[in-house]
Amino acid sequence: MNHREGGCGPRSINVPDHDEIAPVSGPLPEISRDELRRRLGSPSLILVDVLSHEVFSSGHIPGAINIPLEEISERAREALPDRNAEIIVYCGKFT
Repeated sequence: MNHREGGCGPRSINVPDHDEIAPVSGPLPEISRDELRRRLGSPSLILVDVLSHEVFSSGHIPGAINIPLEEISERAREALPDRNAEIIVYCGKFT
């Protein structure tokens, strides 16, 4: 399922460098599972799981941080301080 069909696969975004996080307009860039697997462990990559704490604790991609979608606006600035980092967000099974 892709983002146009309501899916929630990995997305790659950059956090803006200003006081307010601007809403993203248009579709976000996507990466494939293979590309994600190749890039896991890269120091320039931040992997964010936006599922609930309960789902995250039952299993997630190694190295991912958990910021549930409903907490993004409150926690993004603190949890994602590097405005130049590439951020990949996912919200589904990773198998």
